Formats: sequence, structure tokens, C-alpha cells
Amino acid sequence: MITINQVVFNKKGQKGTITRIITKSTGYVEVSYEAGFSKKEMAFNLTDENGVSLKKSPKKAELKALTPLEEAQNKMMWINGCVSGDRNSMSYQISSEMLSKIEMKAKESGNEFIASVCQSVDKYMKCSEKQAYHLAKFAIENNIEL
Repeated sequence: MITINQVVFNKKGQKGTITRIITKSTGYVEVSYEAGFSKKEMAFNLTDENGVSLKKSPKKAELKALTPLEEAQNKMMWINGCVSGDRNSMSYQISSEMLSKIEMKAKESGNEFIASVCQSVDKYMKCSEKQAYHLAKFAIENNIEL
């Protein structure tokens, strides 16, 4: 809890008193130090007389691992990075190889929907998120290595 006239210490161990709360949400306060100067500080950089931090430091965003489905979806959308009509690019070749594996398995299993999605993606060199989801789901369910 941050209060005015509270005695605090900064990270350098300098003693001061909170003279003003600038913003409560972000924890900015103005501290008047014994050395005779005032400074704007973040509350999580200050401790009280007992050595307890005034405010918790902000949490760092953690990277979330992708699920196998999300990973496969991203691979399916690889074709979107191609220049439309450039069927000689490496990106297109990689995408085409993945699509052909899925299309062959779809035709073997009689899944005309997935086969038509593969043909459409190959023809237009574009893959929507919905198409990528269906292709990725089919690939995972049928253990197709992408």
C-alpha cells in the first residue's frame, strides 16, 4: 500500500519520503530524499522501512508453446508468404510438398472435402486460417509428417 509521508528506500539505499502519488495504476510516486532532492520513482523500485517492496514488479510476458495443431496450421499458411504466381520459389515448393501428402491421404481415405481444399490452396496459392485449420487437423489425425 502506497501512502503519502511514508518512509521509503530506493535501490541505492537512499532514504526518502513519498510526497505525492502521481499515478496509482502504474505506481509512479514522487519521493523527497534526505539528500535534498526530489525524484519521480516507480513504486516497485522502492521498499518500506521493513524492506518490503511497495508494489509487485510487472510480470514479464511468457511465450506460450504452440500446440501441435497450431504448429501445423502455421505450416499450412506458409504458402501465403509466396509471391502470387511464383511457382518456382522455395516457399511454394515446400507448401506444395506438404499439400500433396495431405491430398494423397485424403483421396485414399475418400475425404473429398480435404482433397478439394488442397487443390484450392494450390491453385490460388493462398490459405485462409479456416482452410489451414482443416488441413492441419486432417494431417494430425492421419499422422502425416509435415
